[in-house]
Amino acid sequence: MAAGIGPIAVGAFLVSVRGVLDSADLVLMLVLVVVVIAMAADRVAAAIAAIGAAVSFDFFLTKPYGSLRITSASDVTTTLILLIIGLAVGQIAIAGKERRREAVRAQQELERLEFVAARIAADDSILPLIDLVENKIAETLSLASCRFGLQRPGLPELFPDGRVETSTHLLTDDGFALPAEGVALAVVGAGETVGWLRLTPGRPVGVTRETRRVAVALSQQLGAALARPAIDNLT
Repeated sequence: MAAGIGPIAVGAFLVSVRGVLDSADLVLMLVLVVVVIAMAADRVAAAIAAIGAAVSFDFFLTKPYGSLRITSASDVTTTLILLIIGLAVGQIAIAGKERRREAVRAQQELERLEFVAARIAADDSILPLIDLVENKIAETLSLASCRFGLQRPGLPELFPDGRVETSTHLLTDDGFALPAEGVALAVVGAGETVGWLRLTPGRPVGVTRETRRVAVALSQQLGAALARPAIDNLT
């Protein structure tokens, strides 16, 4: 609603100053509206805002006023340029927001890996470590729950490369969501499967393949810790 109404409201407001400011200044103000909406919303909203800005400029700020007709060739050019710039700037703003979000996500995932590694190095208590890894994987994949067990759940498997063994894929804004029934993730230590994690999603949340690989890395840290007593016995 903001994407559709915002440019129109600003265009109506600019009617009061259209005799004072030239077309370039009016266009810049409408482009600013597109940028603000793009930073707060998604790609579709940014595109709607850009189209709304062009229509608003045509209707309120070009002659004949109050009509979508344009009698001046220069006004036609300005309107088209406003539409193109609005679409481009909106998509650039969205891309920048997504890159910042990805940078934050990557930093959080690195911190989880480092935190679990530090706990493994400092404490050899297994049960608290299992709870910790379950929680960190649940946070990473936005799960409803993550539970460790010795038996393989009868669920599609999440492989080390981030692939999920399923024929049904649900695509969301951020990537493919895990199957609604959940997935099984092998906990591997010292080359052997020492247990399984049952990953149960809540609402459908898309995660990238890289994020799924981070969850696998966390499970491998748990596997290394679980296999450590056997390795210690050999030494």
